[in-house]
Order: sequence, then structure tokens, then C-alpha cells
Amino acid sequence: MIDEYYMVPVGASSTVDLPYKFISIRFQAKYPNVNDVGCVILPFVSQTKIIVFSAFYYYKVREWDVKIIDTSSLKWIDFEEYLKGGADLIRECESLLKELEDFSLEQLKKRFDLLEGCDEEDS
Repeated sequence: MIDEYYMVPVGASSTVDLPYKFISIRFQAKYPNVNDVGCVILPFVSQTKIIVFSAFYYYKVREWDVKIIDTSSLKWIDFEEYLKGGADLIRECESLLKELEDFSLEQLKKRFDLLEGCDEEDS
């Protein structure tokens, strides 16, 4: 028998006070056959760096008007940048928003068979 131990973080906090703890974005679908998409962005700021953790996820319908997060769809993304490198930080934030856009469109493309190269594999 072998005993193994793992360290698991149970919390974190920024060393610089921010006016918010996280940023939450939710794309609400207009149509019932399309799932909502959510994103949570958690910035951790020190005196010289910013580390950003973000989670993308889909919602699923549990009851008529009750939507819950589909935990199996979670996708985590993170990045770390020096605060003095403003252009790099802006580029990383833009990249994060582009990944959120791609994530939200991916489910639509799968559901409606719009993924590129799908019919090439079947041929």
C-alpha cells in the first residue's frame, strides 16, 4: 500500500484590492434550441503582474425556465502578464474574448452540422 498526498488550493486572493472580485459574462440565447454560454474571469493582481483565470461553460435546461451550469462543458484558460507591458496585456485580453466567442459558436456549429471538414471525413 502506498500513501500519496496532494496539495489542492481551496482559495486565493489578490494582493491588490480591486473594486470587484470577478467578471461574469453570460450570452443568453434567443431561441430555445440554443444553450446559454457563460464566462467567469478572475483577475489576481500583484504590484508587478496580473494573473487571469477564466472559465467558459454552457448552461443546460433543468426545468422549464431553470438553467444550470453544465459542469462537463467547463473550459479553463489562464494567462500571466507584467502590468508594465500594456500592449501584451491588451493582446491577451483580446485573445481571451476571441476564445470565448469561438467557444460559444462551437456548440452551434456542432448542433447544426456547420463544422468545417465534417463531411470530408464521411466521404
